[in-house]
Amino acid sequence: MLISIELSLAILLLTGAGLMLKNFWNMNTNARGFRPESILTMRVILAGQGYSSWVSQDAYIQSAIAKLKAYPGVEDAGIDSTMLHTDVKTEGLSSSTRIVTPTFLRAISIGYLHAMGVPLVTGHWPTQGLMLESVLVIESFAKSISRNGDALGRQVSGGFLSGRIAGVVSDFKYF
Repeated sequence: MLISIELSLAILLLTGAGLMLKNFWNMNTNARGFRPESILTMRVILAGQGYSSWVSQDAYIQSAIAKLKAYPGVEDAGIDSTMLHTDVKTEGLSSSTRIVTPTFLRAISIGYLHAMGVPLVTGHWPTQGLMLESVLVIESFAKSISRNGDALGRQVSGGFLSGRIAGVVSDFKYF
């Protein structure tokens, strides 16, 4: 009886280890959706009295991006925010229907996706003056809100987000 219990536990542990190794292999072999070579990332926390308003935070961000772009060999630079999980409401193109989708949102600057090497699938990149009115979405989100691929031009809102879908980028891993 003791031998059968030990054998059962050994099989259980080997199965668990095998599944863990398989998941680790899949995690590292699936496409990331961006070019990880020669990408530098860093975390910056703007705290204190000097950065209590959006104006001072934005000034720091714009200055940091300009300095980073000035380095030799730097193609582009950008920033992104932490993820916010919220419900996103999507307006239909031809009707007043709304699709509510639980979604992770990230606010990004113009150069972020270009610096990461994430390709644009359809639509266009937002311009600096239209960043707050233009929204980029990943392919899987675009497919979830439209069956026939007509996500471009739809009004989306949720959390800090409110704008029209200007482009669709390929899916990519955030972490």
